[in-house]
Parts: sequence; structure tokens; C-alpha cells
Amino acid sequence: MENKIENRNGLKKRLPAKERLISEILPNDIRVRILGTVIGGNENSIMVDDGSGRLEIVTDGQAADTGKMVRVVTRVLPVSGGFEARAECIQRMDGFDVELYRRAREVAKNI
Repeated sequence: MENKIENRNGLKKRLPAKERLISEILPNDIRVRILGTVIGGNENSIMVDDGSGRLEIVTDGQAADTGKMVRVVTRVLPVSGGFEARAECIQRMDGFDVELYRRAREVAKNI
């Protein structure tokens, strides 16, 4: 599936990244964004934990400090037996109120 859509002016733009918990990511997702804590990594990847699971994300050199909260926009690439996640953007979330965010997310689900 192509990762771009055409707008009303005939220009192509990226598909939006769907907000997901790690446990909700499906191999047929194209772009997702997750919010979690960096629990490890190396020069080519980071490991993120969002409370629902852990995900290794290929970063191609983008850095993120262990113990820091991040939002990651990632491409989901199907591979045999699952998927691979490749970071497009890593955003530091210093000072972000995670509990307020989770409560707001629950309220939004019930609307």
C-alpha cells in the first residue's frame, strides 16, 4: 500500500500517523505514533516501553536518552512473523503530563 494520499489540489501528502499503543500495532498499519519511555538502545535503534508492551524501533542514528519520555512517529513495515518499526521522527516529551494525557484519551474514547 502506498504511504501517500492525494489531496484536492492533486498534491500527494503522507498518510496521517495513527495513535497506537504498542500492543495495538498491526502489521498492516502504515504509520503510527506511540508515546513511551526509552528503556535502551544503540546507535541504530531504541527500545520503547509504553506500558502495554515494548518495541524496538530502527532509528538510523536518531538519538534518544534512556529514561526519557518520547513520542515516535514510525513506519510499520511487514516482515515474516510480524513487523519492523522505522522511526521517522522522535520527539522528546520533557514535562509532559502522561496521566492527564491517558485520562483525556479515555474520555475521548467514550465520546
